Amino acid sequence: MHALKILLITVLAALFLMGCSQEAVDTNQALPKQSRHGELPSQLKNKEIHAEMHMDLPSGSSTFDQALLTINNEGPGTLIFGVAFTLEKKENGVWYEVPFKENLAFVEIALHLAPGDSHQDTIRNDMFPYSLAQGEYRIVKQLYLDGKEMILAAPFTIPGAP
Repeated sequence: MHALKILLITVLAALFLMGCSQEAVDTNQALPKQSRHGELPSQLKNKEIHAEMHMDLPSGSSTFDQALLTINNEGPGTLIFGVAFTLEKKENGVWYEVPFKENLAFVEIALHLAPGDSHQDTIRNDMFPYSLAQGEYRIVKQLYLDGKEMILAAPFTIPGAP
């Protein structure tokens, strides 16, 4: 009888721990939320704005640990944006949002980027509940100039293992 109680407690504890664990999502599987954006530019250039956004991944790496997102403002006005971004992955020609880790939050602040300046942020793999798989991705950000919203995307590719 005592052995049966121990077995029952062990099984219940294992079930409880499995229920509490977060299930990892693999970006090789279908992502559930389609992007609300179609194709997006990585730069805007006209008489009011000259802004560009790009990602720099470490060279020679077939995995994604972290990358550097750079926003350049060549003027003539000051750009305003926050630290929040969306990561999207292209599957079968369609962009899908990649979810963040549960309980991940961005600070709500306004960053000001003067003409001629650049801003850099590190995008880390540990922001996501899984390792990012091989494929085409992009970082999407909203930027503002004189109250007008602009959306830029910085595309990047995570290559396959050599």
